Amino acid sequence: MFDIPVVRCSVVEHQLFGGQCNGCGKYHCAQTPNSFPAGHMGPNLVALIAHLSGRYHLSIRNIQDYLREHWQLDFSIGAISEAQAKATKALAEPYR
Repeated sequence: MFDIPVVRCSVVEHQLFGGQCNGCGKYHCAQTPNSFPAGHMGPNLVALIAHLSGRYHLSIRNIQDYLREHWQLDFSIGAISEAQAKATKALAEPYR
């Protein structure tokens, strides 16, 4: 018998705090490290979206449905489009 493994999404939350100094009165706010990826989607999710659109020619709405049905992820059409653009940019040089 063949089967596929159960895979679950992981969510990592980063909280940045800020506040006002009691001594000088200046407001300070934590900054995200430069190594922290921008956006709500990690590299594996961006790669999956690129694969679904590039290899299987799924529309953005179909990708949206797939993510909702299989992963219980609810992303807007704009967010999925941004992920496609991020993948396109990352693959531009290797493609050339």
